Amino acid sequence: MDLQNILALSNFVVYKSSAGSGKTFTLVKEYLRLALCDEKKLNYNYKRILAVTFTNKAAAEMKSRIIEALEKIGGQGEMPQVGKLLSEELKINANELKSRCEKLLSNILHNYSDFSIGTIDSFTHKIVKTFAYDLNLPVNFNLETDVEGFYGKVVAELLSKIGEDEYITKLLKDYSINKVEDNSSWDPEKSILEFVKLLQKENAGEYVQQLDKFNAQELEEFRKDFFQFIRSYNEFIRTEGKEAIDFIRKNNLTESDFHYGKNGAINFFNKCSKNEVSLEDADGSRVTEAISKNKWLKDNSVPNSSTINQTLTGFAIPLIEYIHQHYKHYALCQLLNKQIYQLMLIKKIEEISRAKKDEEQIVFISEFNQKIFELINNEPTPFIYERLGERYHHYLLDEFQDTSGLQWQNILPLLDNSLAGGWFNLIVGDGKQSIYRWRNANVKQFANLPNVENITGSFIVQERIDTLTRNFKEKNLGTNYRSVKTVVDFNNTLFDSLSKKLLNDDNSSIYKDHFQKTENDHIGYISVNTGKLDKEALDTFNFEQIKEHTFSALESGFSFKDICIICRTNNQGNLIANYLVEQNIPVVSSDSLLLKNNEEVNTLICFLNYLNNDQDEVSAGAVLNYLLQSKQITNAQFNDSLQKLSGKETLYKILNSLGISVDAGDFLLKNLLDNCIHIISLLGLNKTNHLYIRFFLDEVNEFLVTKNSNLTQFTNWWESRMKKASVIIQENSNAVKIMTIHACKGLEFPVVIVPFCNWQIYRMNDSWVNINDPSMKLPVAVVSLTEKVKDAGLENELEK
Repeated sequence: MDLQNILALSNFVVYKSSAGSGKTFTLVKEYLRLALCDEKKLNYNYKRILAVTFTNKAAAEMKSRIIEALEKIGGQGEMPQVGKLLSEELKINANELKSRCEKLLSNILHNYSDFSIGTIDSFTHKIVKTFAYDLNLPVNFNLETDVEGFYGKVVAELLSKIGEDEYITKLLKDYSINKVEDNSSWDPEKSILEFVKLLQKENAGEYVQQLDKFNAQELEEFRKDFFQFIRSYNEFIRTEGKEAIDFIRKNNLTESDFHYGKNGAINFFNKCSKNEVSLEDADGSRVTEAISKNKWLKDNSVPNSSTINQTLTGFAIPLIEYIHQHYKHYALCQLLNKQIYQLMLIKKIEEISRAKKDEEQIVFISEFNQKIFELINNEPTPFIYERLGERYHHYLLDEFQDTSGLQWQNILPLLDNSLAGGWFNLIVGDGKQSIYRWRNANVKQFANLPNVENITGSFIVQERIDTLTRNFKEKNLGTNYRSVKTVVDFNNTLFDSLSKKLLNDDNSSIYKDHFQKTENDHIGYISVNTGKLDKEALDTFNFEQIKEHTFSALESGFSFKDICIICRTNNQGNLIANYLVEQNIPVVSSDSLLLKNNEEVNTLICFLNYLNNDQDEVSAGAVLNYLLQSKQITNAQFNDSLQKLSGKETLYKILNSLGISVDAGDFLLKNLLDNCIHIISLLGLNKTNHLYIRFFLDEVNEFLVTKNSNLTQFTNWWESRMKKASVIIQENSNAVKIMTIHACKGLEFPVVIVPFCNWQIYRMNDSWVNINDPSMKLPVAVVSLTEKVKDAGLENELEK
């Protein structure tokens, strides 16, 4: 049977799903439908399908589900649900379907590299690797995945120029003083590493490009302009306000003579004289009333009350007019004056990073999409996709709500090419599950399909949009096949409440058709704890709840491996993992079992630091503190040892006085690994949490094999390695899983516990913004998006 007769009239289908409503099931079914539709092409069709999802785990799950479906359909057991649907849609009987599935499974397993299911990043990398020359990339470029580590080196290089480079020295000094005056962190390196993440944003390039138009001197002139306007504005407001206050005092008036006393209209003048007045104050009801009625004083018996009222109105009107005319610009100047140093630093950091990238031939994966977009945006038939267009006919896109604007623009030509050939394409997603805004996910482009943003007004992009619109068909996946009825009912109630209370009209379409039906009538259990506790009590409560629910699940017949604890951050995961280990509950979590969080490992590192530098009293003190915490010495011994240490007595001599026999010369005769084992034995570090010590020794051994036995180099290497080194436990072991929200996305577990579920919905952060003030010479800036930015005309950016 010909493929075109089987496929629906619409070749671009968008399945909009609610949580658990068969997204992956639908994608698996459609993949198999395309691969099995023609008996004569079973060894060919599957090679022409590209399925793209968002994470490696999701891609692996999709592959396994397709293989599993083929095995079940081709097996001897009962025909699964997906098989029944395929038999009906392909209009073939069960035996024919079984035969095709057996052949397809054999072809996939024998040609597994043609089984094209992967992440959108891996697909992009493949394109870039093939067309490196056309994208103006070094042919042998190095893909840098540790972006934070790279910028850490760049910032370190910037700081190393202090005292050598006059401009950088002055810039960092001014930046640090500005941060201190703003009651922010005094540590410039920490602050810089935080805001330098802005350079990793997908759209950062266009902002940096606009900054590049200005040199350092011009940026400094902008700062002077901001400061000059702020000063002149403050001078006018303060002078006029003080003149009004002087007039009041000259007439022997007190606050009690005015309506509402000190909180009345007179407060407007007080705030003006102190430069504390806001736009809200200028529009205050009491000031407005005093002006409109020309009545400031509450008692007409005051001598010359009519003249005083008239004079005060004369003071107020020009002040209010001036505030209305200039306050927004004033607030913007204040904002930019604080942030201008960040722009100067970003410009300098970008210069250093570009040089470093060129020197080491480094490319970030986040840069790929921009480079591809620049190349294909105005190409009618982008040559970069010609080969891919000939190979793949069908594109199946999963978790589409998490794709970024550039990713979608770069996939668009593929779909356009496929639809022009009459081939079937599919998008699956759920707007409510979009949790990757920090990676530039744009949920609106999913909610607004088939409409596509055409920012540049390109005719070619518009043609692609028209192609999507002609072929577009939307289907709602309203039945939940996975979750039990209790969970589905809870979700329906929750989503209904959220859609009514929290979302504005602009975003309401994300929750459209959120209601789910259920096919699983089994009864589950959901409990929610609410209330207020202080932080210490809250941590204890969370740990107790985790323990209680874990053992409750075990009593109900579940295993440790059935339980997943979901947290917001890795720091919370670390706390939970350490607590469960103390309770002798097995745990699986590479993020939450970092070696650097273990006290014994840190004590061992401190001893190595002291071996490397016997003047390091901090490390020596940490070793003594461990002996106190592990109850190997008393408080009196600890205090006495610290006094000896401050008196320049060596750690070795102090340990000997405490009954721990150690000779400094012993360490000179051994290599790094042997020294570690010797320290472990001396301090009894393997008596508790021996698993952490074992994995740390593996790290030491790995360093010896790949590097050398130099202690200084090892301590420097560990500074960067400790961010990733962790206890490794097999995924399939019978242990409780601890995962972040992002890591567990799309996975399923019989028992889910979510402690610390009180995180902020919005956290203030620095963001790129366009300055839409015609009087401003600076076109873009970096600002902290707080409520204050509304006064500066950036309320839309804050709302977004």
